[in-house]
Amino acid sequence: AEPIPLADCRKLTLKMMRKYLPAHTNARLKRDLIMGDGRGARWATSRGSRKIVLPLWARQSGVVLHEAAHTVGTIMSGSLWQAAHGPEFVWIYTDMLARYHKLPVGEVRKEAREHKVKIRKPVWA
Repeated sequence: AEPIPLADCRKLTLKMMRKYLPAHTNARLKRDLIMGDGRGARWATSRGSRKIVLPLWARQSGVVLHEAAHTVGTIMSGSLWQAAHGPEFVWIYTDMLARYHKLPVGEVRKEAREHKVKIRKPVWA
């Protein structure tokens, strides 16, 4: 698939994050969120609560949503560690995937659990 333009990656990120964050945080992110083009980077990354780096290969919906889920986890938990690939991250990510692909979230999470992926609703959700 063709890479999603960086500006569209930013729009998708903000749209998906809107559900989880308070209005004032969404307004701040709309103004401050930086989408780095990833030149020289091997990996897509969420760097704290304001920057997502997406090399060209990573500009696909699944990767964009993955990094958006990390950013939501960082903002809401206040911790990069909490936003890592644990059960709370998976809860956010599966919710975003289901919404984006218009699938029942229960089916997406059932599939993940069948592959032994742990999922837990974050305390703030």
